[in-house]
Amino acid sequence: MMAKTNATGVVISRREAGLLLGPFIEGLRAQTTVTIEKIDLISDFLLFWKDISTNSPPMRTQRFVDQVVTPHLELFNGFTGEITPDRAAQYLYKVEPLVGDIQTLHTWIYRNFDSKPEEFRKSLPDFKWTGAVVFMPTLFGFDAGGGPMNGKSYLIFGLDMIAKFYGPKADLSVLFTHELFH
Repeated sequence: MMAKTNATGVVISRREAGLLLGPFIEGLRAQTTVTIEKIDLISDFLLFWKDISTNSPPMRTQRFVDQVVTPHLELFNGFTGEITPDRAAQYLYKVEPLVGDIQTLHTWIYRNFDSKPEEFRKSLPDFKWTGAVVFMPTLFGFDAGGGPMNGKSYLIFGLDMIAKFYGPKADLSVLFTHELFH
C-alpha cells in the first residue's frame, strides 16, 4: 500500500485520502450534474383509467377528482384552474380515446427524460434552473408552459394535450428542450 507524507509529516494512505476527499469530490460532481425534480401526476391518471368499467359517469367523475386532482390540488388550481364536477365529467369523456396515447408518451418519459437535462446542460453549461418539471393532465388547457407558484418555478407538460396535438409519437425531446430553453 502506497503512503504519502503530507506537509505536516503525517502519513496518509491512498485509501484514507480517498475517504477524506470523497465527499468533496462528490460535491464537485453534483455541481456539474443537472438534477431536476420530476413530479408525475400521470401515474395517478393512468391508474384511475385501469379501473373505470363498473362506475357510472358521476362515480367516475368523483373518483377522478378524488384520485387524480385532490392529491395535487395546488398544482391543478394553479395551472389549470378550478375543476368543477361538470368540467371533470366533460374532460373524462373527451380524453378517454387518448388514454393509450398518453400511456405511450408517459412510457417514453420514464425511459428518456432523466437524460435530457444533462444533454441540455452540455449544450448550455451555465444552465442553473432549479424548478420542478410536472407531467400532468392539463384538461386540454395547454401542452407545455408553467411559471412560479408559492416561490417555486414549475415547468408543466400536459400529456393529454400533447397526445391530442401531436399523437403518441410526438418528439418530446424537441418539446422538452424548447421549454427548458425558455
